[in-house]
Amino acid sequence: MLHKNKFVSELAAVSSSGAMEADTISKNGQSSKSQMSRRNILQKIYIVFLLFVSSFLLSCSSAESDGIKAAKEHCKCNQINRQKREDLNKKYNEGKFSSDGQAMQELERISKEHSDCSKKAYEFENKLRNKYRTNKDKDEKFSYTYYRFHCI
Repeated sequence: MLHKNKFVSELAAVSSSGAMEADTISKNGQSSKSQMSRRNILQKIYIVFLLFVSSFLLSCSSAESDGIKAAKEHCKCNQINRQKREDLNKKYNEGKFSSDGQAMQELERISKEHSDCSKKAYEFENKLRNKYRTNKDKDEKFSYTYYRFHCI
């Protein structure tokens, strides 16, 4: 009986010190802190894995989608240019310029902006097109899609 009381008092001392009770550890095989730590680590690994997979999928592209992207860049430049020229024409017809020279300066500025935008669009197109130069089928798909969606 004395032997059993000694065990109970040791168990009570361990419990009061913050350590896990022996029967809890034996049921689960490990402490709850250890389980929480493992769960946190697995969650972090899972999040990193999902970020990696999603970034990989987003970076994947096809010749067709790249052809569309390149065409849209050119279209955007042309649409902006067309709108600015229409606005210039409207202002000119309403007499909002003090001279023809002022209107010409505005037209030159618009033309320069369009030229800069088109240059960037061509650079973007070439960057995308260069990914497919070594594969004839993909290069043809890029070209076909680009010209199909290119606005004039």
